[in-house]
Amino acid sequence: MKYQLILFTLLLLTAQIVHAQKMYTITFNESGQITSELPALVTTKDCIEFVVVGTKENYRNRVLDAYQRYLETIKNLDKNTNDLYTVLDNINMDNVTRTNRRLLWDLQAKMATALLDWVAHDPEVANIVMAKRNLSEDKAKLQTFVDRGTSPPSEDMKDMAIPNPVDLAKASYVVDYDFRGAFPSGAKVCAASEPLIGTEDCCSWKFKSKPITIAADIPFYRLGYKLRLRNVTYDVLNAQLKQLNALMVKARAIDLDKEKKNLKAAMDGVKAAGQADAAELFDWMDSKIKGKEDQTSYAHIKTVYDQTAAGDNMFGEINKAIANTYKSSVLDPDILKFMLALSWATKGNNLTLNPLTSGLPTDSKGQIDTKTEELNDSTRSLSALGQKIDLYKAMLNPAGKDCCKPPYYADQLKAFNAMLDLQKVIVKAQDKLTKDIQTLKDQQTKSAKTQSDLKKTMLSDSLFYDGYLNISQYTDKFSHPGYHYMRHHDALNDYRHFDITQQLEINEAQFLEAVAENQDPSKKIVIKYTFASAGSDVDFIGTQTSLALAAAPPHKKLDDIYNAYKRISDLYIPYGNGVINLPLLPMIDQTPNYITKVNVPPDPDKAPQIGSYVFQDSVSAKNLTTQGVAFKFRINKLYNFRFKAGIAYSHLSRRTYSINPATNTATFTTNYVGMGPDFGVQIFTRRIDIQRKDIFPDGAAPFFYVGYLYNDAPINNFLLGGGWEIVSGFAIMGGVHLGKSQSLFTGQGVLQTKDTYKGDWFVSLSFGLEAFKNVFNTAKSIANPSSK
Repeated sequence: MKYQLILFTLLLLTAQIVHAQKMYTITFNESGQITSELPALVTTKDCIEFVVVGTKENYRNRVLDAYQRYLETIKNLDKNTNDLYTVLDNINMDNVTRTNRRLLWDLQAKMATALLDWVAHDPEVANIVMAKRNLSEDKAKLQTFVDRGTSPPSEDMKDMAIPNPVDLAKASYVVDYDFRGAFPSGAKVCAASEPLIGTEDCCSWKFKSKPITIAADIPFYRLGYKLRLRNVTYDVLNAQLKQLNALMVKARAIDLDKEKKNLKAAMDGVKAAGQADAAELFDWMDSKIKGKEDQTSYAHIKTVYDQTAAGDNMFGEINKAIANTYKSSVLDPDILKFMLALSWATKGNNLTLNPLTSGLPTDSKGQIDTKTEELNDSTRSLSALGQKIDLYKAMLNPAGKDCCKPPYYADQLKAFNAMLDLQKVIVKAQDKLTKDIQTLKDQQTKSAKTQSDLKKTMLSDSLFYDGYLNISQYTDKFSHPGYHYMRHHDALNDYRHFDITQQLEINEAQFLEAVAENQDPSKKIVIKYTFASAGSDVDFIGTQTSLALAAAPPHKKLDDIYNAYKRISDLYIPYGNGVINLPLLPMIDQTPNYITKVNVPPDPDKAPQIGSYVFQDSVSAKNLTTQGVAFKFRINKLYNFRFKAGIAYSHLSRRTYSINPATNTATFTTNYVGMGPDFGVQIFTRRIDIQRKDIFPDGAAPFFYVGYLYNDAPINNFLLGGGWEIVSGFAIMGGVHLGKSQSLFTGQGVLQTKDTYKGDWFVSLSFGLEAFKNVFNTAKSIANPSSK
C-alpha cells in the first residue's frame, strides 16, 4: 500500500500541465492605431487574429462619398458632353449621333436608378443622405434621368456594366503577414495575406481576420504584419473591367496612327475642294491644341467667320472632315460605351478609355524646346542690338555733351530711337516667352502629378500599420530558455505600458525587447538601454518681326468651335496613353502611418542585472515621456543548487531495545518518525530561475534531493530522493528516509544491540529561503533607536 501511494504521488507530480493554445487579438481603429493590449510572449502554440473596429461616422462618410460620386458623374456627363453633341448633331452621322446620345442617357438612367434603389432599400443609407442633402430634391432630379432613359433598358446596356454604389461604400482591410527566420538574418520563411471580413453590430463595423496559426515545427523569430486599407476603387474597377473585356479588346484594336492619317487625308480633301478657309480654320485649331497658336491665321479666319455664310460653310466643312475621321473609331458606339462605363471613376470629368490618366498630354517637351530656342535667339538678337545702341550712344554724344552735330544727326537719332523701341519689344516678348515656358513646365508637372495622383487614388492601398511580434519556440523546460519577451509601450499615450501582462523579470537564458507601438515613423527616436548589477539577485530681324506681333483678342464663336473640336480631339489622348487593360495591378503603399519601433538591446553583463531603458529623441536625446520616466526590468540568474527547508513526513519506524542482563532478555520500543522539520539541498537537472513566482506554467521542475531530518542528530536521519518545483521556493518531494535504528545480535551468548540504518518512504513540502520571505513576510531588522 505504501508503495502504491508513492507511485501515485510520482505519477501526479510528473504529469505535465498541457499548455493551452492561446488566441491573441490585435485590435485597430479605422485610423490604423492599435487600441488593444498586446501579449508579452507569443509561442508556436499560440494563434493571432486581427480586428479593425470602425465607427458609424466613417461608414456614413463612405456612403456619402459613393452617393455623391454618382450624382456628380450624372451631372458632369451632361455638362462635359453638351458641346460634343452640339458638334455631332451638325454632322451627317446617320443614326450614330442618336445612338451615342441614347447610350449616354441610358447610362445616366442606370446610375440614377442605382442610387434610387439604394436609398429605397436601405433606410440607414436614406437617413445618412438626408442628414447632408435634400433627398426629396435628389430623388426628383434622379427620376428625370430615369425617365429620359430607355424603358425597359436597351440591349446596348447589357455589356456596359457599372459598379453598384453599395460596393463603393465598403471598406476592405487586409493583413499581410510573414514569418521571418532566426535573428539577425530576418530571412522570410513564408508570407501570406489575410482579408478581414466585415460585420456590423449596433455601434460599429468590425473587420476580423481568420486566426493565424503559428507552425510549431519552425523556430520562427518574428511575425511581421502589415495592416492595409484596400483601395475600394481598385477592387471595383478591376471587377468591372472583367465584365467589359470584350469592349476593351475592340478599343485596343484601333490603330491610332491610321486614324491620324485618315484625318490628314480628310483635310487634304477639304483643301483640294477649294475650301481653303476651312482648312486654315482647322490648322489654327490644331496649332492651338498643340500650344503653338498661329495668331496671323487666327486674325484672317476671324474676318472670314464674321461673314455668316462663309463662317457656316467653314463650320460644315470642318465637321465633315471630323466625321469622316472619327465615325469608324472614336464615335463607334462600342468604344463610346466603354468610355461611358468608366466615367464614374473620374466623376464624368474625363471621358476616356483610361481613367488612370489625367486626360491631358503629359509630354510638353517639344513645345518647351521650341520656345526655349526662340528665347535663346531673342537673347542673341537683344545682345547684338544692345551693342548697336551702345555704338550709337557714343557716336551721338562722344564727349558726353550735346555738341558737334553732323548733318546726318537727325537720321541717326531716328534710327537710334527705333532701336530703343525695338529693344522694348524684344524684352517684352522675352518676358512672354519666359512665362510661356514656365506655364508649359508647370502644366507638364501638374499633368504628370495629376496622372500620378489619379493612379494613386484609384490603385494604391493605404498602409496603416507595420508591426511585428516576437515568436518563441514553445518549450516545456522549466526556465523556458530562448523565450523572447516584449514590453509594449504606446507612443500615442506617453509611452505607457501596453501589455496584457507586464513582463518585469526574465532570466539569463531569455530575451526582452522594449518596443514602441503606434509610433510615427517620421519621428526619430531611439530606445536607450543601461544595465547595472542587481547585487546578489537580477535669332535679329526675323525676331523683330515675329516678336512685334501682339496676341489677338478672343472671339467667342471661334472659341466655341475650338472648344467643341478640342473635346473630340481630346478623345485621342487616351489612345496615346494606352487603353486600360487587365490585369490591373495595384500600387503598394510602402509608407506606414504607424510602426513598431525597436532597438535591439545590448547583451548585459553577468546576471543578476537590473535593465533600464528610456525613449529618447535621437537628435536632442530628450526623454519623450512627460515625466522623464526610465522603465526597468530584472534579469535573474539561473541556479543548479538550492537550499531547502520544510516539513517532512516519514513512514520510517525505529526500534529501541532495552536488555535485561540478569535474564538475558530484551524488550523493544517502536517509534514512528512521523512529522519533522527537514533541511537539504536541491540538485536540479537543469538550471532554474529561483526568482520565478508563477505556478505551473508548463509543468514542474524536477530535482534530486539530499537532506536530513533534524528531529534527531543529523547523522541519524538522511533523506535521499527527488521532487518537483511547483513554484519557485515551493516543492513537493519524496524518497527514502534512511534513519538509524537498533537491532539485536548475540555475542558469546549474550544479547547485544547495534546501530543499523533502516529505510522507508517520506514525503515533504519544502520552502526555499525566499519563499519563507514571500509567503510569511518575515520581519526586517530595524536599528536600535537608542544607538547614536
